[in-house]
This record gives sequence, C-alpha cells and structure tokens, in this order.
Amino acid sequence: MDVLREWIISLVAVSLLIALIQSLVGGGALRRAAELVCALALLAALLRPLPGLKWEELLPDGDDYAETVARLQTELEREQAAEVETGIAERTASYISDKAHCAVRVETKVENGVPLPWRVELERDYESELSAWIGETVGIPKERQAWHGGEN
Repeated sequence: MDVLREWIISLVAVSLLIALIQSLVGGGALRRAAELVCALALLAALLRPLPGLKWEELLPDGDDYAETVARLQTELEREQAAEVETGIAERTASYISDKAHCAVRVETKVENGVPLPWRVELERDYESELSAWIGETVGIPKERQAWHGGEN
C-alpha cells in the first residue's frame, strides 16, 4: 500500500512541477521543447514502479483459484438442490391441501438425483378415497401417509 501511495504522490508532484514550468515558459520553440521534457518526465513518473513489480504476486494463484471455484460450484449446486426439494415439497403440499382442505406437510426423498414426494402428513381424519387419490396422483402410498385426527 505504501508503494501505491508513494507513486501517487510522485505523480502529483511531477504534475505540479509541469504546471509550474508551463506557466513560466513563453511560446515558440522553447515551449515545444519544455512540453517534450515535461511529457517525458510524466511518462517516467508513471512507469517508475514497473521495474520493481513482482508480477507473480499480482496474478492469482491458479491452484487456489481452481479450488475456490470448485468449492463455490459445489455449494451452489447443493443450495439449488435444496431449493428444488423445498419447492417440490411446498407445491405438492399445496396441491394436496387444495383437495384435502387441511394443513399438509410433505417430505421429499432424493432418488437417482431427483427429489420426489416421499411422505405426507395431513391434519384431518383419515379418508380412504383421499388416501387412494394421494397414492395414485401424487405417488405417496398409504404406508407413508400420516393422518392426524383419526385412524389410518
């Protein structure tokens, strides 16, 4: 950080010196020569830190970068999978709730990389027709249905 600060200070100092020189120099050939010298001085001030730079420090470490990208990609895939599972559970619960007219909670299970509705809990008495509909339409058989309000 000190190198950057010193470089900026030197640029400001050279710029002020150039402004002073240009205000003191008249016109004609002397002015053109002064402008050339000032331009070279400003270029030298701009390029002064280049020889001391360690270019390998400026470039990111390839191994760390690749590891970070792989870690972030895995994390993103995990978050997306969790969002898909949550979305499937919520939509399935809403679908069943519309038919059952009660509170419904659905759990999912991942099979072959695909989250599927696996278990359902309904806050109402057991109804065989609704249970059969859930089994046929949603794919959750009676064994994985929990009815809170009556026997099943």
